[in-house]
Amino acid sequence: SEKTLQQAINNGDFSGCVIIRPISTGKYSSCVLKINGNVFCWGGDLSGQAQPYLGGDAVSVVSGGSHNCVLKRNGNVDCWGWNGWGQSNDYNGGDVVDIWAGSVNTCALKSNGNVQCWGDNTYGVNAGYSGGDAIKLMSSESDLNHVCIVKSNGNVGCWGKNSYLGIPHNCVITYNGGDAISVAGSWEHTSVLKSDGTIQSWGARNLYGEVIQYNVGDAVEITGSIGGVCALKSNGNVQCWGQNNDGSLNPYSGGDGRYINVASNHGCVLKNNRNVDCYGSSVDGKNADYGGGDAVIPG
Repeated sequence: SEKTLQQAINNGDFSGCVIIRPISTGKYSSCVLKINGNVFCWGGDLSGQAQPYLGGDAVSVVSGGSHNCVLKRNGNVDCWGWNGWGQSNDYNGGDVVDIWAGSVNTCALKSNGNVQCWGDNTYGVNAGYSGGDAIKLMSSESDLNHVCIVKSNGNVGCWGKNSYLGIPHNCVITYNGGDAISVAGSWEHTSVLKSDGTIQSWGARNLYGEVIQYNVGDAVEITGSIGGVCALKSNGNVQCWGQNNDGSLNPYSGGDGRYINVASNHGCVLKNNRNVDCYGSSVDGKNADYGGGDAVIPG
């Protein structure tokens, strides 16, 4: 069975640690990982990204600009959707433990702690990472052109695009606090969830308040969107700040949230009852709720 990141941290053994990502929000669609190993997607289907995955062996799903990928039980990666830069190519090395999708890239964290990426290399994303100590990739975001990793020592490393409209934003600088457990970001910022439940952000011009520090100490997961950050809190609610495109950063107060993912203008929350609530832009129906009652709950 898959080992969770928390189990790996507790045991000090990161071998075979699979990161389970049960819901994903792309630029035009949304997806949910079901307990039967299939993936159901909805929303815009211009490039086929809203088609289901029916292999029965998926353990994680991520969405980028117009493509989706699943991590399979055998450690391979299957992708579908727009493939203009090769970002929807499959990976068959059999050693992947986490996946990430950005605007026109895909990355795979391998069991040896290295990262391999493919797709558009305009910003150097495909350089990947060869330090051998990566344990988790950042939360996927449909407009991202930079990548970050959490390392086994609690530090964070990043690479890729480091400016927007020619203005440096320093979002790919490293974090060396030694207490990071998750990382997220978007065009102009990066945010780290620390082991004490606080969130530290950097980069950007802070036009929308996305780089404020969250010091309440109750965050258990984070995700990023264009100009914004969302935190899933220990009480099952979601709090967001920054640019609220089409309501994508609206708070969730149902008290039963288990996982979150936010794209450029819509977001989704996985609930205790294995259903998914979505909000934000209704274009193509990507913000429709999922009521199948069979979504995977990680942990």
